[in-house]
Amino acid sequence: MLKKVIASFKEQLPTHLSNIRECIDRNEAEILRQRVHALKSMSGNVGASKLTKALGDIETGAATGRFILSEEEFDDIEELARHAAAALERWQ
Repeated sequence: MLKKVIASFKEQLPTHLSNIRECIDRNEAEILRQRVHALKSMSGNVGASKLTKALGDIETGAATGRFILSEEEFDDIEELARHAAAALERWQ
């Protein structure tokens, strides 16, 4: 079961990140909150605690309408996601 969850996380990660970037580009706070929440949940399910925490911060900001995210901050999220995926790959 855990292997399926990990495989699903790794498979869906690029799409989730792309969708989040699109929301940022379009300034869509509520859709961003929803998409970040979905990825945060997936990250929590696989134990990616740093990514989960960072996404939680973004989700909170989006929920209050304050979700200004710089390119550098989004790059940090992508880097955390890559590290999580790599760690899961090594674990399998």
